[in-house]
Amino acid sequence: MIPAIINLDHEQLFTRTYEQVTVTTTRETTTHKVTRLTYQYFGGNGAKAVRVFKCESGLRPAVVSHTNDHGVAQINLPSHSAKIPADDKVAWLKVPENNIKLALQLFMASGWNPWRSSQECWE
Repeated sequence: MIPAIINLDHEQLFTRTYEQVTVTTTRETTTHKVTRLTYQYFGGNGAKAVRVFKCESGLRPAVVSHTNDHGVAQINLPSHSAKIPADDKVAWLKVPENNIKLALQLFMASGWNPWRSSQECWE
C-alpha cells in the first residue's frame, strides 16, 4: 500500500500508512534557517560568521539599524546598493539567503573588516 500524504495547514505533514499515523513538523525556525545558510555559505568560517551575525542582528532578517544597515549581516545599503540585483533593494536584503550571500562576497573581499564595529561582541 502506498502512503497517503495530506498537507493540512503548511505547518504539519501527515503521512498515513496502514494503522499508523506519523506527524512531521516541516516548519523551520528563522534562527535555524539563518544558521544553516550561514554554515552552508561560509563553510569553515561558519561558526564565526554566526557569532558575527548574532551580534549584528540577533540573526533576525528584518532588522534595520539607524545607520541603514539591513538584515542578518547588517549590510549597509548606501555602501553596497550597486551589488544588489533588484529594484526593491530593502526587500531583497530581508531575504536571509540573499543577505548571507552578499555578506560572503564582502567577507571574501575584506575579511571581517565590514563588521569591525561589533568586534568586541564576537571576538
